[in-house]
Amino acid sequence: MISIRKISICCLLLLLQGAFVFGNQPSRCSSMEYLQEKMANDPAIVARKLQIENDIKQWIETHKDNRLSQTVITIPCVIFNVYHNNFDSLSQAQLESQIDVLNSDFNATNTDRLSSSHPYFNKIGNAQIVFCIAETDPNGNPTSGIIRKKTTNNFTNASDIKYTNKNGIDGWPADEYLNIWVSDIAQSQFLGQADFPGDFPQGSTHDGLIVQYNAYGNIGTLTAYYDKGRTATHEIGHWLNLKHIWGDANCGDDLIDDTPKQQTANYDCPTFPHVTCSNGPNGDLFMNYMDYTDDACMSMFTKGQVQRMLATLNTTRSSIVTSNKCSGTTSVSQQKYNQVKVFPNPIQNYLVIQGLPQTKSRMFTVEIYNMLGEKVYYNTIDNSQTQLEMVGYKTGTYILNIFNEDFYFTQKLTVVK
Repeated sequence: MISIRKISICCLLLLLQGAFVFGNQPSRCSSMEYLQEKMANDPAIVARKLQIENDIKQWIETHKDNRLSQTVITIPCVIFNVYHNNFDSLSQAQLESQIDVLNSDFNATNTDRLSSSHPYFNKIGNAQIVFCIAETDPNGNPTSGIIRKKTTNNFTNASDIKYTNKNGIDGWPADEYLNIWVSDIAQSQFLGQADFPGDFPQGSTHDGLIVQYNAYGNIGTLTAYYDKGRTATHEIGHWLNLKHIWGDANCGDDLIDDTPKQQTANYDCPTFPHVTCSNGPNGDLFMNYMDYTDDACMSMFTKGQVQRMLATLNTTRSSIVTSNKCSGTTSVSQQKYNQVKVFPNPIQNYLVIQGLPQTKSRMFTVEIYNMLGEKVYYNTIDNSQTQLEMVGYKTGTYILNIFNEDFYFTQKLTVVK
């Protein structure tokens, strides 16, 4: 058995890593540097993180044979657009578009995911996490979930955006909401910054993530190479306790067993395979959301990363899972989502899908996964009533995903024979 002393030393070493050099490359993320700053100012963070790591290890060990969540987890988000002028006052459509990106990325329904012939295809994990824009505020009143405020603070200190008394805006309690601040952080050389679990006490109104306005969402005011919304995907990975894939050290450890070691961050779009740290023949997993490649080259979390995120949501961030601050689906597609009917459930030999919405494309992809994360069904259907044959499926629980570029739907299915 590993001693508490050894666990503490290892965790401290991992937490203190992160002084990496980017040269002239832009920094996608400053979460590790921000963590070091907070730890220097608050020694209690170290103790909280040691306990969190212990809880996560125990949860993963207990659930090691279950590679996916048994239920879809809903995370309510509140978006704070703290703007200076028209250029960083984002449209409603751009602010909402990020939620759609998150739902695609965390459920492995993104249209740019790896093909089945890629050597890393079988590593793709589906977190079964649905992000929604909050519909109830902390006082129980209806809300749009999007809060706007004009400011004169250029945020030389980026964390000022999280404080009303510094001409930013306080967030909402982080045990009930994922706070997302969006602005022009003029003096910062990063696209995003997130708080790891334990950085703040439970329920803090300053816990969440910051995203530069021109790297937020996938439409509107965006900068080339960072225009598909993957900055927020990356930062929420940190918020759910994922490290950078290179472990923030030369051939470092990201605490995930199915990610290959790699020397350092990758930028742009490397040519596959890109071999470092003796990780051939397939090399770096540079298409992972926790690397630093261009948005167009990021496309996946691994099953191991999904397991660590689920461990976080079942331990240190468990309160947000039951906060019930929105309907459980994306606010963007709420009406469309509610029209869909999937029956019977439990099912025996067939499944009927009704009410798919009118979107730019009338075609939808249908995927079904078993609880080992294996894809057991794949098809393309149109938006008319559709009946799927379910003969040959064993009794058990499955996850149904239906999606196209404008719509995403997920539901748990039970097969009874």
